[in-house]
Amino acid sequence: MAGKRKAFKDITNTPQTPQTPRLIFVVKKPRLIQVEEPPEDTDHTEGPALLLDEESGLFVSSPLTSAPTLETPRLILPNKHHLIAEKNVNEAENLSSNDSLDGMILDETTGDFVESPSSNFTIPYDNTCAIIDRVLELEAIVARQKAELNRREGMLQQCEREILEEIIAEQEERMSQMTTDLHAAEEKIKRLEQELLDITGGEFGKKIDKYRKAEAKLNEKLQNLEKRLSPTQIKALQRNSTRGLVWGIGEIRDGLILKMKCGTSGYEAWVQYLPILPAVRTLQKNVQHVVFRPGMILHAVFDMLEVLGNVMPDIERDCQLVCDEMQLEPTPKFDLSLGEKVGDATLPGHEGKANKALLFLLAGITARWKLSVRVEFTNKKAEKYKNTNHTGIVYKEIIDEIILKCESVGLRVSNVTTDMGADNLACWRAYGITANKRSVCCSFQNPVRPEAQVIVLPDVVHVMKNTKAMLETNGTIELPSDVVKEAGLTSPIVDYKHIEDLHEYERDNELKVAFRRLREDNIHTKKHFKKMNVGTAKAVLCHRTGVGLKVLSEEKDDPSYNTTAWFILLLNTFFTLATARHKGLAISKENMGAFEKAVAIIKQVSYIFANMKVGNGDWKPVQRGVMVLCTGYLRCEIADRGPSNG
Repeated sequence: MAGKRKAFKDITNTPQTPQTPRLIFVVKKPRLIQVEEPPEDTDHTEGPALLLDEESGLFVSSPLTSAPTLETPRLILPNKHHLIAEKNVNEAENLSSNDSLDGMILDETTGDFVESPSSNFTIPYDNTCAIIDRVLELEAIVARQKAELNRREGMLQQCEREILEEIIAEQEERMSQMTTDLHAAEEKIKRLEQELLDITGGEFGKKIDKYRKAEAKLNEKLQNLEKRLSPTQIKALQRNSTRGLVWGIGEIRDGLILKMKCGTSGYEAWVQYLPILPAVRTLQKNVQHVVFRPGMILHAVFDMLEVLGNVMPDIERDCQLVCDEMQLEPTPKFDLSLGEKVGDATLPGHEGKANKALLFLLAGITARWKLSVRVEFTNKKAEKYKNTNHTGIVYKEIIDEIILKCESVGLRVSNVTTDMGADNLACWRAYGITANKRSVCCSFQNPVRPEAQVIVLPDVVHVMKNTKAMLETNGTIELPSDVVKEAGLTSPIVDYKHIEDLHEYERDNELKVAFRRLREDNIHTKKHFKKMNVGTAKAVLCHRTGVGLKVLSEEKDDPSYNTTAWFILLLNTFFTLATARHKGLAISKENMGAFEKAVAIIKQVSYIFANMKVGNGDWKPVQRGVMVLCTGYLRCEIADRGPSNG
């Protein structure tokens, strides 16, 4: 291949000869030159009948004797003045043989024969022959050079063809190899795809699907965990220790609530098992600045309420005072925040080790908030106050002080809610709160705003527990005759034994309506704490029990069960309204139809408890509680701010 390219290079570097070399003679002016006749001993016979053609380099016939042999012959004759004279001689055809061109020249500009300035100039014949011989020699040289040039061009074309064929063959070989590799790659892809289908479709594929489902469930649980836990709690789970973590207010609040519910030991065990809450010592550091001394108002809480009151909407300034008691173990403790021993009774008129804690809280009515403002430790009254209402008077003084403090920071106390324990009933007597068949008093004058009244409401849950205990203890209730007639009942007696019969009937019956909640320990409560359990009362005074009694009445064909069922369903509806924690169930004038129906139920319950006969007919505390509760609800202006003045 290299040799061919070198030969090609040698050929291309060879100097080229003109394709048609010409012998050119010039004269100063264009002339028509006559050739003198040759000597007699020569073979030439034609005389001056030849002209030298510039294009072909050959002598052609003179226009004087015959027509020109070429289309455009040129007359080129030698002269020392070196001037080219040329003329198209086709016009000479029009000249006859007798016409004389002596003294004529062919004009290059016009193409006509004109008179020559000197008509006596001739070229000797010998010189003409020499010129012809030289021209023939040059023609032979040109022919040889043309042949050599053609030969070299042929070699060049051959080399080019061979080079192109070699390049094409090389490219075809590469294309063939690439095609083979492509087919091999396609076969490999098909084989891998088939293996992947075999893997995903077989037992291994089932494992992959199982792992993917498990991963999706794990991600879902992680997202739920991120919703329920704070970033600090998630960071605590990722670390080996919680040292150095800065806990937020939310985590400290949750820790305090959990510590209060499960105690210090239980809280420490929980934090050790799941460290998402601060340690006990961290909780103590965050609350040690709050002075919570029994027997005193928490002024720090009111300072905070004063700041919050400046940004509260006016409707959220209405609040209620809640008094609640909790049982304590009568054991003295050392309070680290106070630096002193606590555990003795602090309420004036009480003595001994405290066995109860009386807590006073402020809670919002239109907004959900609740804060402790005072705590008192109680036990039993001293001997000198046995026959007096000293406890009720002290309660009244504490409540008035708290109301005065609330009004000073911009809050309005609308009602006071208490349970129906002995000490709280003593407070009712101090304020003149009472109820009987003829009258009900359920409010007292606001010590700061005399034009306003503060409503006293018994705790609804406590009233519900007392109602269930009354039914269990007394056994029967006789409803007013007009109520029985209006409800279409056949019997006025509400009998607790009907509930016992329902439990016995559903125990062995496949159809169970109330059996899931109506258990033996809920019907007959023998322990005090079981009696005070809210779930126990709700299990008996619920919708399922009323429906079950109706079914039992049809099964036994005894309409007396319907009276107990009607009373249970009425109490369930009343307590549902009284304990509503949702806006849709709240008593409101937004829906006047529902409002009037709810008011009618409250009035009906109040009338029944005022006129019903319990057991042997004695007036029961629960009757007083229900009447105060119903009257207090009706005295409140539902859609307006605060209670009415009446």
